[in-house]
Amino acid sequence: MAKTTPDDLEALGERVRRLERKNRWTRLMVALMVWLSGAATVFSGLVLVAPYSDAVRLLLPKNRTIEAERVLIDDADGNARAKLAVESDGSTYLALRGADGTPRAALRLLEDNTAGLVFWAKDGKTRVGLGLGTDGSATFALADKDGKARANLGVQADGTSGLTLADPERPRADVTVDGNGAPRFKLYDRDGKPRARLGLGGDDVPFFNLADKDEQVVFKAP
Repeated sequence: MAKTTPDDLEALGERVRRLERKNRWTRLMVALMVWLSGAATVFSGLVLVAPYSDAVRLLLPKNRTIEAERVLIDDADGNARAKLAVESDGSTYLALRGADGTPRAALRLLEDNTAGLVFWAKDGKTRVGLGLGTDGSATFALADKDGKARANLGVQADGTSGLTLADPERPRADVTVDGNGAPRFKLYDRDGKPRARLGLGGDDVPFFNLADKDEQVVFKAP
């Protein structure tokens, strides 16, 4: 067997180093070719797509916007749960339903700019209502579990604000402040007749009067 000398080892080491440099260069060239190939593919795709760019833009999502006259949303079981639409009368309508299909909330804006928001209980009875009138009036109403209006808070077009409390059949008490700032408090009997009044007049003079069942004043002060 031939004896290996230091010179042979040095020569072998030099050849290994040359091979490593050559391999590094080869890897670099391969990587560059792959990058150029990918760039060429992308460029070619853009050239091919360019004549149809308008059509492509229609297919691709843009700002996550949906344009439609009516949008229906179902849950995983196929039940209608939400509806957003412009109705034939020109009103805009948003309705939400429970899993059983019962209407639970609705928002409607009419062409005359009146608006209403309604909430229903699970049994379908109206419980809450909020409305805006064309004259600028606003109303907020609350109903009991039977759908009977029990409380109403509103502001009229002339600036009069008021709160009315009712039993299931008729108003029983209300407090108002008119457009001039004069407050009034009124109590009604079970027949809906006013029996007691308390308030301040336009000149801030207080008054109090009581009436019988025929609405005849039986006591007055001052």
